[in-house]
Amino acid sequence: MWGIYTCFHALSDVNLQRSSIQKGSGIHTGGLKLKKVFQVLRFFVGITLIVFFTAIADAATLEVGEGKPYTSIQAAITDAVAGDTVLVYDGTYVEQINFMGKAITVKSMNGAASTIIDGNAGGTVVTFINGEGSGSVLDGFTITNGNSGSNGGGVLCGASSPIITNCIITGNKAGSIGGGMYFGASSPIITNCKITENTASTYGGGIFSGNSSPTILNCIITGNTASVDGGGIYVGGMHVDSSSPTISNSVITGNAAGNNGGGIGAGGSSPTILNCIITGNTASVDGGGIYCGSSSPGITNCTITGNTAGNTGGAIFGGGSSPTISNGILWANIALGAYNEIAQISSTIACTYSNIDQDGYAGSDGNIWQDPRFVDPVNGNFHLQPDSPCIDAGTSDGAPSADMEGFSRYDEPLVPNTGGGTYPYYDMGAYESQMRVVTPIDGTIGTVLTINGSGFGDRKGKVLINGIPAKIAKEDWSPTQITCTIKKPPLPVEVAHPVSVVVNRVPTLLDGTFTLRGLVLDELLTSSGAHPDPIKITGMFFGIKKVKVYLYNPLTEKKKRLKVTDWKMNETTGVSELTFVVPKPSRSFPAGSYQLRVENKIGPASTSPDFELLEPVP
Repeated sequence: MWGIYTCFHALSDVNLQRSSIQKGSGIHTGGLKLKKVFQVLRFFVGITLIVFFTAIADAATLEVGEGKPYTSIQAAITDAVAGDTVLVYDGTYVEQINFMGKAITVKSMNGAASTIIDGNAGGTVVTFINGEGSGSVLDGFTITNGNSGSNGGGVLCGASSPIITNCIITGNKAGSIGGGMYFGASSPIITNCKITENTASTYGGGIFSGNSSPTILNCIITGNTASVDGGGIYVGGMHVDSSSPTISNSVITGNAAGNNGGGIGAGGSSPTILNCIITGNTASVDGGGIYCGSSSPGITNCTITGNTAGNTGGAIFGGGSSPTISNGILWANIALGAYNEIAQISSTIACTYSNIDQDGYAGSDGNIWQDPRFVDPVNGNFHLQPDSPCIDAGTSDGAPSADMEGFSRYDEPLVPNTGGGTYPYYDMGAYESQMRVVTPIDGTIGTVLTINGSGFGDRKGKVLINGIPAKIAKEDWSPTQITCTIKKPPLPVEVAHPVSVVVNRVPTLLDGTFTLRGLVLDELLTSSGAHPDPIKITGMFFGIKKVKVYLYNPLTEKKKRLKVTDWKMNETTGVSELTFVVPKPSRSFPAGSYQLRVENKIGPASTSPDFELLEPVP
């Protein structure tokens, strides 16, 4: 209101000044016209400011939860207007919600794990059917126990394109299609979601997309099932019908189809599939990983492995289709009938710069047939080992410039470039080789770690050990190597702690770990002495700061600090030694046998055998 008053006041002053000047010069009529102009201008500016401030004042947060103004999410949505946020506190809300075409954000306070919308098996849990656009946002919920007699057990989008992010869609059912999510004539954006353990009686256990172009990014689609395929087009994880979705940086695993397309099925469609892991899916008939019927998908930098088809095409089946595969790894898929990797009927499947575990492709168009050397495929780690033939063997043409973890494609300096395109060093598969090795694997305060790898960039980031940052000098960070020093102990001791590198504020967990070690003391080579004899103690992990050495009497629990004249530790290996001076016997510590105790920031350790304090030789 103060802003409105100031503008009115300023305009009035200008108007009066202009009018006075014109009257004094005899131009009275012009002054009246100008006065009217200023009056009109003042009116419209005032109205604009009122609308502006009213809009700001009207944007509200409606709180839902125990002891809050609303106990029902739907009640808050009903009262909300465009621009509002419905903020939902922890709890389970047994209801179905409809966005009612409103451009609002419905957001949980603490994320999907603690905020659940339970459909009570009474229909679709979340509905967008009133033309919602990107201004309609659902953020951070578990959506479960939906049971639709037709389409979309968990989420239904009809002619709508909302944003759904950070959600878990699980345990939903559809009597027809789209057990987890259904998209009809829609283009929603789905990011950072997990779609799991949903079922459909016909198509699309996880997601059904018809005449739609959804964007599915950074999602996990796992454990979904569907019973039939509906005309030869069937997907357990995702069913795509007359659609052009973009599916990127996602993991599609452990889904099952009664007929075709265990992981992804496409019918009359042109999906774009980038940087995806498609593994462990099963189809009773064709296309364990991907099924294509009259479709033209573009499949780039995908790792397709460990899928099973009951008939043909363990990795991919094409019927009347023209898929293109580039920078792919199709390996160790199984078809119980024929063609473990690729099966095609009346189709042309173009493969370039891919590693295909099947005869007929290697030796042309940049394709190879060699063990991709995954890090740990049994446990789902499909990163490439340093000796993988897939490193620097892909093409940059038409390929994403970063891998599924966001790391830039990188030219490994010790690996020959055998790929194609402008930059012939892109890797095959969803992961760009990092070659990230942490050495040493154990140490203490002052230990210097070296991390060799790739994709670190030129700008210094962070190294976190169990969440605790290590010290890094600017000159110790390069795109291929990081050197850092342990300054704060990542407690507890003797536990293998995770190591992660943060690049551009994005943390990546490394395969290696770091274990914080306590003091390790070797057996005393000199177990007796008299003042002022120098005595050496050797061992491991003393630290780079001066340690403390004591004579300790376990009977009286008294200790006497000794003078340390020298100490050192190899900052990489941890090998350590120190020298102390034997003290003179005293009333509190007469000549006799004592423990030698060494302490650093991590804790104490005692030598073996005990140390014999002798009387000085006259």
